[in-house]
Amino acid sequence: MTSLIANPDWIAAARKCVQDAPFPNLVGIELTALDFDSCRLELTLGERHMQPFGIVHGGVLVAHGASTLMAMSGTGLQLGVPKFLAV
Repeated sequence: MTSLIANPDWIAAARKCVQDAPFPNLVGIELTALDFDSCRLELTLGERHMQPFGIVHGGVLVAHGASTLMAMSGTGLQLGVPKFLAV
């Protein structure tokens, strides 16, 4: 099996895309790792992420998941292999 190596320029562009996206940036989501088969976004929770009952607002969790899917959605495109995702 041939091991694939991600293009560092593409990874940097994907990281910039997530960092520059208005909503993930507002919430504080940061892309910390991205490869063909994995993605890590981090978020330091604070008071601004809590709902009135003192637990994390569900919208924060959805935004985190959606941002991860956004970052991963193009990983096959640099190989010319489109990926499809059904949620």
